[in-house]
Amino acid sequence: MNGPNPSGICGTCTVGRRRFLVDTALRWNAPVHRFQCPKHHSQYQPDGTFIEGRATRSMDRFAVRRDGNTVVVDLDTVFEQDRDAPGWKVASLSI
Repeated sequence: MNGPNPSGICGTCTVGRRRFLVDTALRWNAPVHRFQCPKHHSQYQPDGTFIEGRATRSMDRFAVRRDGNTVVVDLDTVFEQDRDAPGWKVASLSI
């Protein structure tokens, strides 16, 4: 990752704009190559996997697919690692 900031919301933190208990945007911490919640100090790997902090799980993922050279994100389909581990695992693309 070159420092893109896919917006995230912390409560239990998620990639994408979903509202939880606390509206705190996640930030990309380029020197250590991870996302971090500035309020709760939870940290995540670039793929959204929870590393440490007060969060209770990894970031949510949206359903994604490739359409030619375009990445299509389905904002109506969200996978939570603790509720749908198989769906969460496949909700990613290599670019």
